[in-house]
Amino acid sequence: MAAEVATSTHRRGLAAERTSVLRLHVLDHGTLSLDQSIMLFGPTLATIDDPQRAATWLSIPSYSVLIECSEHRILFDTGSHPDSGDRWPDALKPLEVLSAEPECFLPNRLEQLRLRPEDIDIVVASHLHMDHSGCLEFFRDARVVVHRDELRSALEHYARVDGSPAYVKRDVEMWIRNGLKWSVVDRADPDFTLVPGVRVLNFGAGHVEGLLALLVELPGAGNILLASDVCYAKANLGPPPVLPGTTSIFDSLGMVHSARRLTRTAEETGAEIWFGHDPEQYQQLTKAPDGFYE
Repeated sequence: MAAEVATSTHRRGLAAERTSVLRLHVLDHGTLSLDQSIMLFGPTLATIDDPQRAATWLSIPSYSVLIECSEHRILFDTGSHPDSGDRWPDALKPLEVLSAEPECFLPNRLEQLRLRPEDIDIVVASHLHMDHSGCLEFFRDARVVVHRDELRSALEHYARVDGSPAYVKRDVEMWIRNGLKWSVVDRADPDFTLVPGVRVLNFGAGHVEGLLALLVELPGAGNILLASDVCYAKANLGPPPVLPGTTSIFDSLGMVHSARRLTRTAEETGAEIWFGHDPEQYQQLTKAPDGFYE
């Protein structure tokens, strides 16, 4: 079992009598620095009155979530690979700069909780971009839940000569070499319960070709909606939804529909939305190993 940690954090929410979830750990994987326009369209848009408006450089969080249940350990996303400095293509490095101490990478975060990759039963990959799936290769014994369209997209990018900066070739190569146990969610599949208290939400095309989110029912802290990049940050949610820069979108209309669905789901379930890259929200979250949510 995971090591005991110093504090627990509660918030008001919906109690879930049937949930198997015991606690939830936020695993910090450092920060990404990038142009604000990648995250949010509009604030640095030049105008006739300000034709030389300067870009804004942001630092945004990168993290994954460990969900401990009565009979399973579930990991949502995996962060970047420890060798990202060498693996990330040259085309990506000037656009997104990863800042992370060695302790930030997932294998070390798990070790802080006295866990190894072999102790994880299920990994849910929200999508397969480098900052969310870089450590998937370590989980050879786990069931890896992913959207079929997203897996196909990553493999197609891998097969092309030019590839894609977001789907890192070495990462994909190691998934293939290690024979990961994929469990795919199809485009038309409905949402489903993974284990009691953990529900996979099939958001489909938007930021990428196929994106998954999780609705987690904690026994005391209530419902948490792990949105990943369905919606980068609260500023994108609206209303009305505000799209990120066009280089970050596979399907802009799908991303708008996803943001609206995210709002509806949170309202219907009383859930708190945890965005994938919201620096202000992330500052308020309790991180492992200092504490957890239960």
